[in-house]
Amino acid sequence: QWYIENAFAYIDQLDKHAPRLTVDETFEFSFQCKTGGTFKQAQDPRVLQDPKVMAAIQEADRSRLGVNMVLASLGLTGVRDTFVGNTAVRGVSGGQRRRVTVGEMITSRQPVLCGDEISTGLDAASTFDMVQVLTHFGKLAQMTRVFALLQPSPETVSLFDEIILVSEGLILYAGPIDEVEDYFAQLGYRSPQFMDVADFLQTVSTEDGKKLYHP
Repeated sequence: QWYIENAFAYIDQLDKHAPRLTVDETFEFSFQCKTGGTFKQAQDPRVLQDPKVMAAIQEADRSRLGVNMVLASLGLTGVRDTFVGNTAVRGVSGGQRRRVTVGEMITSRQPVLCGDEISTGLDAASTFDMVQVLTHFGKLAQMTRVFALLQPSPETVSLFDEIILVSEGLILYAGPIDEVEDYFAQLGYRSPQFMDVADFLQTVSTEDGKKLYHP
C-alpha cells in the first residue's frame, strides 16, 4: 500500500535537533523512525557504487550501512560522535549542523526530496558544496530533488537541470535551465553579454530589471 508521507522527505529551513544527541545518534534515530531499522529500504546498489562512499563504510557494520552512507556522503564521519549542539550546548559547527539537518532526511530513500532555503546560514561556497552532494546523491539514488533557494550563486544554479523562477507569487519560468535565456529573449528581455544566468534571472524578475533589459 502506498502512503504519501513515505514518498517525500522535507529539509527544513531551520536546524531543529536534540542538542545532546550525537550526529550518529541523530541519524540512527531518523533511520529507525523512517525504516523501522530495515536496511533493505535504505540500500541502493547505485549509491553503493560510489567509491568515496564505499571507502568510508567498507569496515562498518552492514546493519548500519544506511547511516554510515549518509555520514560519508556529507563529510560528517569525523564528527559522528560529537553532540549536534545548539547555542547552549557545545557541538558541531553551524555548517556541520546544517548538513546534519540535510542528512536526517536522506537516511532513508524517499522518491522526492524537497528543501526550503537549505542555504540558510551558509556562505556561497558551502551552499555549492551542499547542493553538489545532494545532486550527486540524488542522481545515484534516483531521487527527484526540489529546492527553494534565495539568490543562489551562478555555480550553484549550474548544478540544476531545471528551474522555476518565482516573483511575487507568480511563476515566470519553469523548464530546462539551458533554455531560460532564449525564453526571455523571445519575450524581449535580453541578458547582457557578460552577465551570468543566475544574476540575470534575479534582476529581470524585478520591476527595475524589466525596464533595464526590455528595449
